[in-house]
This record gives sequence, C-alpha cells and structure tokens, in this order.
Amino acid sequence: LLNSGTFWLSETPNEVSKGWDAVCRRICTWAHLERKSDKTRFYFLSTHLDHRGKEARIEGGKLVLDWIKKNCKGQTVILVGDFNATPDAPEIKYIVDTLSTVGGADISSEVAGTFHNFGKFSEESKIKIDYIFSSLKSIHAYRVEDTPINNQYYSDHHAVCAEVDIK
Repeated sequence: LLNSGTFWLSETPNEVSKGWDAVCRRICTWAHLERKSDKTRFYFLSTHLDHRGKEARIEGGKLVLDWIKKNCKGQTVILVGDFNATPDAPEIKYIVDTLSTVGGADISSEVAGTFHNFGKFSEESKIKIDYIFSSLKSIHAYRVEDTPINNQYYSDHHAVCAEVDIK
C-alpha cells in the first residue's frame, strides 16, 4: 500500500457529506498499490452510488472519474462497486465511455443480475447494478459468485469477480 483515502460523493468531497439529491452519504475509497514482485503500480477504487438520487448517481460517477483523471495519470485503474444503475443508464455509459478512452471499460459486461435482496429473488434480481471497470484490456475471467455460504446470503448483492493481468 503506497497511499489510500476516501472522498465523499458530494459537492464537498473532502468532508463527511451527502450530495445532490442523495438519500444516503456515499463515498469512494481508493488505494494506490505496488506489487512487490515487480514494482508494478496501480489504483483500486471502490464506490457505492446512491440508490434513489439520479442526480447523485450521475454527479457521483463524474466525481469519481474526475478524481481518476486527476490522480491516476496513466497508471492502471480498477474501479468496482454498487453503481445502482443498469447498463443503459447515462451514468454507466459515461463511465464506460470515459474509461474506453484509456483502453478499458466494463469488464463485467456479460455478468447477469447482481442484486438479490438477501436471497429474496424477484424481477429486480435480474438487473445488473454492480460492476468492475478497468483501464486494462487483459481480463482472463469474470463471474458472479452467487452461492450462499452455509445456506445464508451475507449481502443483498452477489459478488462480481474478475481475474486481471496487471502488467
């Protein structure tokens, strides 16, 4: 770990705050990492966009991408999280378009529904709202981990997993 931090998805990202039309305070947590074996550096970011506020999702997504543009300067970026938006939503298209300019995009594009409300499956369970985005092109595998542990779901979402080759 070289460095890490958190910023709030709001008009005042450096202080605990709630932005735009958000119902909840939302954050993005980041880490600048270096692989010990070869000193390869990369950024890993995890975020959770608001589940109700459309403007908050759009502006929160822009804030995260602006942070990446300002701070990651050509290094590999992996961005994951619960974006609370379907693949056709403007905020998801914006992220895909922005990361596509650096050679990556949504690497979980063929993944099925990710929300299941602690095993209470419904039509809503078929939607995809959790993503893995990357500036990389070298993705070997991705999947949704949908098997309960001890017959219990410990989250209301399935985990979205990927194997990436960071060079």
